[in-house]
Amino acid sequence: MHTPLRSGSKASARRQGSPGSSLMEMVVVLAILSLLAALAAPHARMNLKRDKEIQLRETLRTVRNAIDRFHADMTKRKDKDAKGGGASPNGYPLALQVLVDGAANGPKKRYLRSLPVNPFAPAGTPFQAQWTFVSYQRGDAGITSSSYGTTLAEVQTVSGDKDIYDLHAMTDGIALDGSRYADW
Repeated sequence: MHTPLRSGSKASARRQGSPGSSLMEMVVVLAILSLLAALAAPHARMNLKRDKEIQLRETLRTVRNAIDRFHADMTKRKDKDAKGGGASPNGYPLALQVLVDGAANGPKKRYLRSLPVNPFAPAGTPFQAQWTFVSYQRGDAGITSSSYGTTLAEVQTVSGDKDIYDLHAMTDGIALDGSRYADW
């Protein structure tokens, strides 16, 4: 036969304390969670940096391929004077916007969907301040040279030619492999 528990028995006293947890249990749980968070934070930061590096490499590869395709298309054109419309006499784009919009004359072939974004640039940074541009110019003897490490405005004044042969991230950071982002 089953007898009901009386309110003064030891069993009812144990049952009253079991629904909640003690302060000591809460402190132990918080200590364990804090330790796990402290161990996970550096890995999360490294993964975020690695993701940005992958995005930067992909962006540079995409833009460089677009510049190469644009240059190949412009050098195939028979009428050298008809290039214009966003291409330099060397066949390189005068601005990256030309790769997005297409050349002003001839077929409107688009090489990029949008202007590239530097993942390491602070939010709200203007496009021109995110990248360092390399200009291509051909000397009288057919020797090529480039103006490296300048902004687009400086390329236009230094080389007298404002085409874009290459670009690099305008970032002072160091990659996980020890190289500088600006050298990629």
